[in-house]
Amino acid sequence: MALSTYAPYGAFEMKASYQRNLLVALFVTVTFVGVVLVVYLIAMGFAAVEQTPEVLPNPGPIIAIRDIPPPPPIIREKPIFASQEKPKQVRVGPPVPVPDDEILEEEDMVIASREELAELASASDLPDLPSDGGFVIDTTDWLPPPLTTYIEHDEPVEMIYQYVPPYPRLAKMAGVEGIAWVAAWVDKNGNVSKAQIAASSGNDLLDEAAVQGAYKNKYKPAIRDGQPISIWVTYQVKFQLDH
Repeated sequence: MALSTYAPYGAFEMKASYQRNLLVALFVTVTFVGVVLVVYLIAMGFAAVEQTPEVLPNPGPIIAIRDIPPPPPIIREKPIFASQEKPKQVRVGPPVPVPDDEILEEEDMVIASREELAELASASDLPDLPSDGGFVIDTTDWLPPPLTTYIEHDEPVEMIYQYVPPYPRLAKMAGVEGIAWVAAWVDKNGNVSKAQIAASSGNDLLDEAAVQGAYKNKYKPAIRDGQPISIWVTYQVKFQLDH
């Protein structure tokens, strides 16, 4: 006859083992936390013993506000002048004759005579002047005659470079066109020293552009008796848009 061993296992046995395991886990946890806390306290004690106290620098003597003396008074001294004498008053009036003995003359002073001055004037390099004593100044280059003045010449002026002025932006946007006649005064070097409008294009912007461009033109000057001369020259500047 075979005997069988029966080990009961149910709700009662599970409750009994659960309570025992809970007590064991609680004991282990409390023991671990206590050990950690004891180790931490011991480490903090050693750190406090080894730490050296911080030595603060000597702040020096403490001065109270009431111990500070008041600032010294400011004494303004009068300026010291080299001479305290009053300036002499100058009287204005008719000249008073002075005796010759009171006139101070320098020892090295030499006064040229009239003959010596004449010799110096004749020896200097002076330009040949007209016999009547007048001066002749050529003002044709910077003071041209009126535009209608006719100037005789053997060879006419010739343009060797013509500058094309840019179209004014506002006039171009507005679609303004026109022809401006410019009168330019060409000097002996072939440069334009003066320019003005001879016949307006009907628009100030176009006229101004034409006049400003005239100064950038270059000419071969007119010739009279084999010498270059200044003369008026008139030409047109056409402002036309591309349609």
